[in-house]
Amino acid sequence: MTDDELKQLFDVMRLENTAAHAETRKEVVAMRQEIVEVRQDNAAMRQENVAAHEETRRHFDVAVEGMKHEIGIIAEKVPRLDEKLDRRTDELEEKMDRRFADTEALIEYSHKKLERRVAVLEESS
Repeated sequence: MTDDELKQLFDVMRLENTAAHAETRKEVVAMRQEIVEVRQDNAAMRQENVAAHEETRRHFDVAVEGMKHEIGIIAEKVPRLDEKLDRRTDELEEKMDRRFADTEALIEYSHKKLERRVAVLEESS
């Protein structure tokens, strides 16, 4: 191979290398741009997540406040219901006591009446 051919070969290789280097640089620049876009997308997603978290937290807080209010209402009603149940139980016990007393009196009266009839029958026999 002559010097001119060798020079020409090196020139061709240099041109190819320069072209390949330029293409590689374009690809690197494109990749860097993609990385920047991905980072921007991630940042946007983080902001959306933060906003969604804050909104969810607000909804949760509102729901909890509503439940606290309802629990408070229930807590106020339980003692009243307990008192009402006690009153009703007392009323039923009094009514049962009266009925038992009436039944006992009726049985006692019937028993005395039956004893008199038996006594009358025994005297007449």
